[in-house]
Amino acid sequence: MPFNHTGNTANGNALNALSTGPGHTLAGRMTQLPIYEVRYYSFSNSALSGPNFDKLVRSIQRDDIRDLTNGYRQPTNHNDQLGNLPAAPGGRVVYREYFLTGNAFPNTGFVRVVADMGNRRLFVTPTHYDVFLSAPAAAAMANVNNAIAPATPGAHNPFFLISGAGAVNDIFL
Repeated sequence: MPFNHTGNTANGNALNALSTGPGHTLAGRMTQLPIYEVRYYSFSNSALSGPNFDKLVRSIQRDDIRDLTNGYRQPTNHNDQLGNLPAAPGGRVVYREYFLTGNAFPNTGFVRVVADMGNRRLFVTPTHYDVFLSAPAAAAMANVNNAIAPATPGAHNPFFLISGAGAVNDIFL
């Protein structure tokens, strides 16, 4: 299946515009690409998140079985095979995956919310886990049959840390 590099860049740049700036504290464990932070209320109050982001985060439950019934949760956990998240899944690190319905990203179907239950962190990926290029012209020229390699100039981690989610769900404190 071909990659939508231009769509990923449009979504990624839209969310990156809300990030707290060039500083970061986390990086992908295998890719070493920085994970930039977006404050919870910056995202939830932006048009991008749509009407369901706050509902989704509030609905996340500690109990795995009960969490599966919340209406947003995917039936499987995300296993981060590409290594863009900071910790390897396994043991206490479980990456639960949620679909953000009603979002207003340019390409709405790409957006996923991922809860790191072991480390009490919340992430959003506007690219359905694909590394994206920040420059639209570079994305337009990229081969759609190949993923963007993390070492490519201008490559951006597909995950953003959502800080401050503990204010609405104590799982993330």
